[in-house]
Amino acid sequence: MNILYQHPDGHSIDLDGITLTMTDSDDQTVSIPIGPLGVVELGNALLALEDKQEEKLKAERAGAAIGGNLLDALLVADNQGQRVALIQSAILNLATVKHHDRAAAGFAMLLVNVLEIGLQHAPRGEQ
Repeated sequence: MNILYQHPDGHSIDLDGITLTMTDSDDQTVSIPIGPLGVVELGNALLALEDKQEEKLKAERAGAAIGGNLLDALLVADNQGQRVALIQSAILNLATVKHHDRAAAGFAMLLVNVLEIGLQHAPRGEQ
């Protein structure tokens, strides 16, 4: 058997030339006769999936960059009106990224830590 994938928790995918065997961490297996042409088709499908994932990762990075630029600009803005305009502009920029849901995720991941720290140090009302 040729191990194609080995997960640290013990899951694996093996190929013996004509049969693809998947094993879970409890050593339960399922085998699928795939043949040489099936291996090629599976490989092509995985490569196409990887291309789509790379596009989504690029969108996340773009969203994080938009968030980083926003934070930098907010720190030097002179007043609340400028800050509102900067935030609005950043949100509109997210919509221009191809996978805007993933761009929004990157944007949020970058901003959430800063917001949490700010909220922790914000004055509290009377309790």
